[in-house]
Amino acid sequence: MERLGVPMKRLLVPWGIGLALLLGSARAHSDWRALGLSGRFVEHVRSAGGYLYACTDDGLRRLAIGSPDTLWSMIGFSGEQVLDFVALDPQTFLVSRADDSISIFRSIDAGVTWEPFQNGYAGQVWIFAGDPSVALFAMGGPANPCRCGIEKSTDLGMSWRQVRASGTTYREVFTVSAIEVAPGKPNVVWAGGENPFFAPVAAKSTDAGETWQRFVLDDENTVLAIAIHPSDANVVYLGMGERAMTTTDGGASWSTTSPDPNTTYWIGYTGLAIPPLEIFAAGASNTRDPRGVVLYRSTDEGASWEALSYPAYVGWPSGVQFGATHLLVRASAGAETVYVATGNGVYRFTDTVAGISERPDRFAVSVMPNPARGAVRIAFALPFSERVAACVYAASGARVRTLIEGERPAGGQALLWDGRDDAGRAVPSGLYFCQLALGSAREVRRIVWLN
Repeated sequence: MERLGVPMKRLLVPWGIGLALLLGSARAHSDWRALGLSGRFVEHVRSAGGYLYACTDDGLRRLAIGSPDTLWSMIGFSGEQVLDFVALDPQTFLVSRADDSISIFRSIDAGVTWEPFQNGYAGQVWIFAGDPSVALFAMGGPANPCRCGIEKSTDLGMSWRQVRASGTTYREVFTVSAIEVAPGKPNVVWAGGENPFFAPVAAKSTDAGETWQRFVLDDENTVLAIAIHPSDANVVYLGMGERAMTTTDGGASWSTTSPDPNTTYWIGYTGLAIPPLEIFAAGASNTRDPRGVVLYRSTDEGASWEALSYPAYVGWPSGVQFGATHLLVRASAGAETVYVATGNGVYRFTDTVAGISERPDRFAVSVMPNPARGAVRIAFALPFSERVAACVYAASGARVRTLIEGERPAGGQALLWDGRDDAGRAVPSGLYFCQLALGSAREVRRIVWLN
């Protein structure tokens, strides 16, 4: 009988100690930089065609990605508050401004000129979301400024109709404050907000907003931001005041995580984004710390968090800290870049990676939920296409189940174990271990299984 392929004494670790997970390559250099727009409130920062677009309280601004300059070009709506921006194609843009009568404008020449493009949409658009070629969603609706409605366009904004994420019962009626569409799955849409009992509510649609399943969460809070895993639409994070909640099974069960559970000053995630197997959470701090920007990173799906504090003053001269309002995450093989929109301009955090061409001796692995009942999700990231073996072992070291054995592509991966052995028999409750082998590298994670 095959035994767990590592010395068992390596597993004798006190369960109360948090263990940091390592990425496949070492981090070489981290850098913060102010990107300009000091004194401007930035609602969103978006990217399209090699440019960043900042939606500010003084117009729509543009800056080339990677530019050494911090001088943003004004491309429209000087002196007006711009709420959001979306590129329909390289030349066609939509912009929403803070005006209830005519809020949506279109440009067909990459921002040189603009024309009103309301087309029956009622009120302001606070957030654009989705793949415009399939379905474009706009959060705001006729009940502005309370953000109570979601409208949908399937013709690039030529016409709009309302879709109802909110329920009909008193508990399921909620004010919508966040919306997100799953990457690569334009029919999967999540919305969130707060019901009249001050409880957070999340809603999921798998048919591009036509029907919704709602989840009333046991808390007093409101959903301020939503992030969906780029390769698994069942893994969703809800940003809220003082904490985030996450599901790995499409909403059937939820758990709570918090970048800083010891503070009472965290007033909410206003941006949350996920590149493969990494989560960035940002918000605003109400402490006397004048930096005002709170940014955290997790490489183990929220089990632990690393603070990435901006090393200088960020708040307004009056000392009022608005903090982060939105995150834009761009990841590549050798670096990850987070653009942070704030109440006082735009900031950039860049993390470069060393040794990307070398085979790693460690790689990131996470197990959620844990303890587990019904199914457990084992997520990992591969820096290269490689042969992988993943097996579950009993505490005695006997192999229980082979989950995979074969070539896997580079990038984020996920496996499910349903608590059964190779013969399909349910295993008893107890302590198990999952071992992933990548070449000579081995990673082992414990699983507490409950029947």
